[in-house]
Amino acid sequence: MGYVSFVLPARELAREEDDGLKVVLATALQTLKENGLNAELVIHGRSYRSKASRELSYANLSWFLEAKRGRYFRYGSPYELTDVDIRYDSCNCEACKGRSPKDLAGMENRVEALALHNLLDLNWALGGI
Repeated sequence: MGYVSFVLPARELAREEDDGLKVVLATALQTLKENGLNAELVIHGRSYRSKASRELSYANLSWFLEAKRGRYFRYGSPYELTDVDIRYDSCNCEACKGRSPKDLAGMENRVEALALHNLLDLNWALGGI
């Protein structure tokens, strides 16, 4: 039928304690492989990426929402701009251009720069989707 993307609502599955999401994801990925489908599987309803698989895309706006809250993504995870683990680490992405999170905190267009940085970092963390 020519499908190139499948969307799987996952918010309720992610809350289950019996790893319901992992079971459903494994089954969906196996079905795609068995049928020779080179399609994208989008997980809708997750706030952050999971280490379960690099083959998945996460449909969310966490990169933007966290930027509005003043949070900075590093390897796909959000941090406070003042977090000692990341505040002095420079970033060479298009938004940061060698600046550190501490530098971004004082910028006038901080939200825009953080949003772009977070999106680029999430893209990198997911393997350059």
